Amino acid sequence: MAKGKKKTKFVPLDQIGKLESKKTEDNVNSSQKNESQSSTTETVAIEKPTTPNNTPKAPKSNNKNEKKEKVVKDEKEDFSTCIICTEDVNLYAVGVCNHPICHKCSLRLRILYESKECPYCKTELEDVIYTKNDKKPFEEYNLSDFVYRNKEKGSYYDSEDIKKIVENMEKYRCPDKDCAFVGDDWMSLKKHAKDVHSKFLW
Repeated sequence: MAKGKKKTKFVPLDQIGKLESKKTEDNVNSSQKNESQSSTTETVAIEKPTTPNNTPKAPKSNNKNEKKEKVVKDEKEDFSTCIICTEDVNLYAVGVCNHPICHKCSLRLRILYESKECPYCKTELEDVIYTKNDKKPFEEYNLSDFVYRNKEKGSYYDSEDIKKIVENMEKYRCPDKDCAFVGDDWMSLKKHAKDVHSKFLW
């Protein structure tokens, strides 16, 4: 036999039908097996992840307004006591930022320390309203409607009595209740307290 020549295999006539039937059966089985594998793969691919307790995760909220309202609510503070001296407030000094403090601390900051900054948020307060109303915000006032005011100092008073209280404190009065001295400025009051009462003012 020549090298490389294939050997011919003869199949009896009565076996040809059986061979063809076996090939057809093998092809059907192979096709069913491929379909089964494909179905399993697709099922795994679309399976959704679950939390450790096998419960689907809740969808995240996209409502920005709810988050904003929560922040505003958390930032609300109680100003029934002054944030500087911690005493109960009877007469408020409120500026555009709506962080009221007591009128005494407001005057100390603006006159003695020459500072117009809000001690809470550092907003520059050009105008301050002195009032006993702790509910009404600054933006609901109309500064031009105030009868009692001092534009030069940026002071607005809710009543004549409040104006007298504030202006009386603005004077450099001697802290000794039995002394009627009123100084022209802070330095003259300090000198008086030291020379007459042997007290030091800071």
